[in-house]
Parts: sequence; C-alpha cells; structure tokens
Amino acid sequence: MLRINTLSSVIRRYSIRSIPFTKEDLKGDDKYKDLNDHYSDLFTSEETQVSSKSKENSLSDDIAEINAELNELYGVESPIEVQNVEQREQKPQEFPIKEQDIHHDIQQDIQQDTQPIPTLKKESLLDKIKSNTPKIFISKSNNPFLNLAMEDYIFQNTPVTNPFKAQRLIFYTNTPCVVIGKSQNPWRETNLPYLNSVGIPVLRRNSGGGTVVHDLGNVNYSFINSKESFSRTFFGSVIVKAVNKRYGFEKLAQNERGDIIMALDKKKISGSAFKVTRGKSYHHGTMLLNSDLANLKQALNKRQRTGIMEFECRSVDSVPSPVDNLGLPNHDFIEVVSKAFQKMYETPVEIVEVDEFHNEEILKIAENLKDWKWRFGSTGSFKLKLNHQESGTLIEFHVEKGILKDFKTNKESDFEFLREQLTRGLELKFKSDEFVRFIKGDLYEWIGNQIDGTH
Repeated sequence: MLRINTLSSVIRRYSIRSIPFTKEDLKGDDKYKDLNDHYSDLFTSEETQVSSKSKENSLSDDIAEINAELNELYGVESPIEVQNVEQREQKPQEFPIKEQDIHHDIQQDIQQDTQPIPTLKKESLLDKIKSNTPKIFISKSNNPFLNLAMEDYIFQNTPVTNPFKAQRLIFYTNTPCVVIGKSQNPWRETNLPYLNSVGIPVLRRNSGGGTVVHDLGNVNYSFINSKESFSRTFFGSVIVKAVNKRYGFEKLAQNERGDIIMALDKKKISGSAFKVTRGKSYHHGTMLLNSDLANLKQALNKRQRTGIMEFECRSVDSVPSPVDNLGLPNHDFIEVVSKAFQKMYETPVEIVEVDEFHNEEILKIAENLKDWKWRFGSTGSFKLKLNHQESGTLIEFHVEKGILKDFKTNKESDFEFLREQLTRGLELKFKSDEFVRFIKGDLYEWIGNQIDGTH
C-alpha cells in the first residue's frame, strides 16, 4: 500500500528557510492580497509555526487525496479497506473448525505425502509350491527336459507337515521322447539307432518303473502326497472313476498291477512309476490319448535285434504290453481329472499355469537331465554280445557307467587298434562315434548301426 505517513514530512520537503523575495506591504492594493498571502504561507521557513487550524486540516485532506490517487493508480487497497478486511478476519466464523480436526487433517496430508504407494507383490512359482494347500500345476512348455525338471522342482519344494496338506497334481505334455526308469539300461530298453535317426531324445527320470514314450498326444500326470498316504493304486482309481463318469459308462479299469487299461479289451493306456522319499511320495504316469502308436512301437522295438544282440545286465526290464489310445482330447482329460482332484479337498484348489522356466534351479535340474553321464553314464555294468552272422564274427563288449572297459572277440586282428587305445588308458564312451573308427574293415559300420547309429 502506498501511503504518505506524516504531515511534517511533506512540510519539510516543500519548505525553505527564507522567502526568495522581499515582501512589501502594498497598502490599498487589496486585489493582490490573497495571492501574496498564499505564497507567503507556502514558503514559510521551518521555524515558522503553522498555526492555522484550517490550513493544517486542508493539507491533511490534500495528503489523503494524494494517497488515494496513488493507491488507485497501483491497484492497492486503501487503509480503510485493509482495516475492514482485518476486522472481518478477526470476526468469529459461524462454523468454527475444531483443533483436533485440523490436527487430523494435517497428519493425514503428511501421511499421504510421505508414505509410499503400496504395490502388490506377484507370487513366484516357488511361493505357490511352498504354500500349504492343495494345488494343480499345468505346464505351458512341451520341452521334456524342462517338464521333468519342473516336476522334480515341485516335488523337492513341496512342504511336509503333519497332517499333510500340500497335495499336488501336475500335468505336462512333451514333444516326442523316450523316458527310461532310473535303474534301466537305455541300450537294452530302446531302439537307439532309430531314435537317433529321427532325432528323438532319451531321458532318464528319477523314479523307477519301465520305459515309456511321450508325444503331444499323451498327457503326463503326477500326484504328490505324503509318504504315509502312498498307494500304487489310489490315484489311478481316481482317474478311472472320473473318466468313466465323463463317458457315462465303464470305459476304463485297473489291472492287478494298478495300470489303467481299457475295460473292454484290457489294452494298456497308462504306465506308472513311483517315488517315496523325505516324507513325500509321488505317483506319475502317462495317459495315451491320441499318441502315434506306430512311432511308439518302433522306438521300443527289440525284435529286429533278436539273434544279433544279447545283453547280460542287472538292470530293470520293462514289461511289454499291448497299448491303445483313450481318444479324449488333452484339455478334456486335464479338466476331468482336475475336477476330481478338487473334489477331494474341502478348501479351494488353485490352478497354476507354469511358464516360469527361467528359474535357475529348474534350469540346473534340466541341464543335469541332459547330461550324457546321467542319461547313459549312470547305467549299471553290462555286457553286450554281437553276432555278425555273415562274417562269423563274435564280439562281447564290457561296459561300466557308459564307458567301454574291455572286449572279447574271435577276430582279434580286426580289433587290434581298438585294443591298443584301451591299453593306453583312453576313455571311450560306449558311443559308436567314439570307438568304432578303431575297428578295421567294413565291420565297424555294422557294429555302429547295432549300438546307436551315431557314427
């Protein structure tokens, strides 16, 4: 606000100590009297006392008028207006705000400004596996190594409590592969030359049982429960009842070994394997729905080697059985069995779709499953006898943990170079591309084709 504060300051600004001209008494000339008096008053020195009350009031009015004009020019409120505003501000409000309300609002504003915005943490696969409630896991991958690794990862991390509450049901479908049991011999159980020719891998699982063939027309399931509740037949019966209910008649049955078979012709449609350890157990199996049965047969065909190849070993043998397809679409089978599993428990059962395959532990397990030392090198000691009828050559290979240790033959001259390598201590895997090149003549190719066809 612009304001001239005192009258004396104005007087001091415009007054001088003496009048700049001599004042004469112009007697009788009254027409100049008012003008002379005006200038006389205007230039009166500081020592000159202004005693006229009317003049002081007049000057105050002039100052007030100047102040008003300045305020109007600069858009500033006058002292009177400011005083009125101050009086209004001091006037009590009709609806006073309570002190505690003000304090609450301030605290709330502070909290809103300083507290971080909460975010929901997405549950990881491990979080879901470790939860102590029943769950269903469905893999989104078709990679057999990743799926077997996922199955093992879930089994390892499923919590054990008393009573056991963390039952698991796992589903996965693989691209074509052959899976042997933990204690089986791949050279004996599979047709390795055929598998290598079409690029079908051999996997070794951590559970026992026989050899099975997987493809996209086959759904694999795994039921995890407590060690105390382990049963070779329980979950198979759950599947049989659920599928029969879906068809409305007795489509499936179980045989004396617990295998799931077609009720009418007794053909096997599901092979099972089991594992019990560390307070937990699992029963996993295949379900032939729309598999390539011709490929399955070729992958396990041993008849072509009859009279040519003979094994001496203590590995577990598969039990051959005639097989068939159920004919149900994959998703229908998963839905039917999932609903049966959910009805077994009083609590809601979450379905988890697994696509978290960048998990380091799963990848590590998968790499171990791919390792030749696990797939072939963990095979127990065995002898393989070959009979080349055309040349009359007989040879017997001695293999330990997948490594060729020794051999016997009636044609030593054809194998002298190979003998030399073994005598020198060269470690040769029992793979045809590693050792048959040390055999002379055309016999090396025939031997390579009988073993695995990789030469």
